[in-house]
Amino acid sequence: MIDKILEDKIAEVIDSLDATLYDIEIAKEFERSIFRIYITSEDGIDLDKCERVSKMISPLLDVEEPIYKNYFFEVSSPGVERILSKPKHFSKSIGENLNIKLNDGQKIRGKLEEYRDGTIKVASEDGEKEIKLEDIKKAKTLFDWGSTKSKK
Repeated sequence: MIDKILEDKIAEVIDSLDATLYDIEIAKEFERSIFRIYITSEDGIDLDKCERVSKMISPLLDVEEPIYKNYFFEVSSPGVERILSKPKHFSKSIGENLNIKLNDGQKIRGKLEEYRDGTIKVASEDGEKEIKLEDIKKAKTLFDWGSTKSKK
C-alpha cells in the first residue's frame, strides 16, 4: 500500500503534464519488485507522455521511496482492458462491457449502465443486476476485439 501523501504528490505531478493518475500498483514479476503507475489522458497515452511523466516523478521517488527495497519503476497506460478497483474507475467506465468476479465466485459479464453510491448497475444476458463494490473481487473492462477486424 502506498502512502496517501506520496500518492497525492504523484497525482499532482501527473496533472501538471496533462494526464491523470489512474492507479498505482506494486507488483512482483520474475523476482523483481515493480512500482508501476498507470496514467490516462483525454488525448490518449503514448510512449512520449509516459517518458515525460517518468522523468518528472523519478526525482520525487528518489527522495520519498515508495517501497523499501530495490524496485523497477514503470509508467504505463491501463490499457483498453483495464482493472476497475476504485469508485472513479467505475464512474468513468459507464457504457463499457465488463467481466466481474464476485467474492462468492459468481461471474458476471455485462454492460456497465450506472454507478451510484458504491453500487453499480450491470445489464447482462440474465437481466439487470445491482452489485455493491464491496461484493466485487475483481472487475475488468472487456474490449470487443472482433469489432476491430476489417470487413472484406
